[in-house]
Amino acid sequence: MNAAATTRSGPDTLRFLIAALVIHLSAPQAFITAPVFVEALVKWAQLTPSQAGYVQAAESLGKAVAAISLLFFVHRVAWRTLVRVALSLLVAGNVLTVWVSDFSSLVAVRFVCGMAPGMVVPIAYAMVGLTAKRERNFGWLLTTLLTYGAVAFSILPWLFGQFGLAGGLLFYASFALLGLAFTTDVPAGAGGVDERTDAAAAQAHTVLPISLQPVTVLTLGFYFIGMMGAWAYFSLIGAAGGVPDGSISAALATSQLFGILGGLLVVVSGDRFGRVWPISMGLLATVGALLLLGGSVSVMAFTVSAFAFAFFWNHTHPYLLSAISSFDSRGRLVVYATVAQMCGVAIGPAMAARLLGESNDYHRVLIACAISLGLALLCVLPALRWQRRQALAG
Repeated sequence: MNAAATTRSGPDTLRFLIAALVIHLSAPQAFITAPVFVEALVKWAQLTPSQAGYVQAAESLGKAVAAISLLFFVHRVAWRTLVRVALSLLVAGNVLTVWVSDFSSLVAVRFVCGMAPGMVVPIAYAMVGLTAKRERNFGWLLTTLLTYGAVAFSILPWLFGQFGLAGGLLFYASFALLGLAFTTDVPAGAGGVDERTDAAAAQAHTVLPISLQPVTVLTLGFYFIGMMGAWAYFSLIGAAGGVPDGSISAALATSQLFGILGGLLVVVSGDRFGRVWPISMGLLATVGALLLLGGSVSVMAFTVSAFAFAFFWNHTHPYLLSAISSFDSRGRLVVYATVAQMCGVAIGPAMAARLLGESNDYHRVLIACAISLGLALLCVLPALRWQRRQALAG
């Protein structure tokens, strides 16, 4: 065994998990903290609000383009190489943004920055999917993301205020550099397991039948169409229902704590209750939370809905990721599903805006989002039933 091989860890070691969690956090910085970043572009880069929105849109477009492109070369290029190239581009892009003042150039640079999470996030999901305790580890993945968001939203305004645009951008670049330090533990090949690791794991390919794969991949697409379509208008739905602004802000701020609790519950419970029940109950409870917002909304109903929405979002998503990654031990299916997730993130708010039109009829938005969540459940249930039959046969 050569020296390079001995520096890498297997998929069921703590070191491998920490690498996956850090790499997952290292790329989507400007997306996680988008409101603060857009505000900083207006204050410190002297952009108009409209121009700042276009810069953020360019970054989102870069993320989508990279994610879709990943479908074509994820089998041909080593994951480790992809992550290193993406994070290196992100470091360079964030540093370059400090010196770019022209609007068109800024759009181009942030488009390139957006490509990094489009490649890194699916691979980080696939890495966690290679671990034995998937539910627990996906719970850690989302819990660390939410915790980072809470800390970053506190630190970034101070950094931007003290050092201008450079303060926040160098913060983003430093996280990308931190991610690069952990890329040694990214699997070298698209198969997810290097030759020097677990031979048994490499041979134990449990692959979902090809007939079920397309509809299963769509699960995360429909899930995020429903979640993001509702979340984009959550505050406005409460206001339209008569909830005071102060109560809306308080409920949404506190809901983030419930989101962290939802992720931590997955860490604690793991696969103790299987996957069918947590996924089914989580999706149905989320639909129930949305239906609470129909018509005239009391402060209590809005608060319960916000708490339940955040809790079950971060409790159900790890189980969905775990289930999809378990359908293909090579790690490919979860990469495809993550691309569908990113498309859903973009489509959800657009669908909601289209339905809303000039009518301000949020009832149609809520119904459409609830239907989309129901479709997500219908997409994943056949694969879950197949997996249960395989387990019983085994």
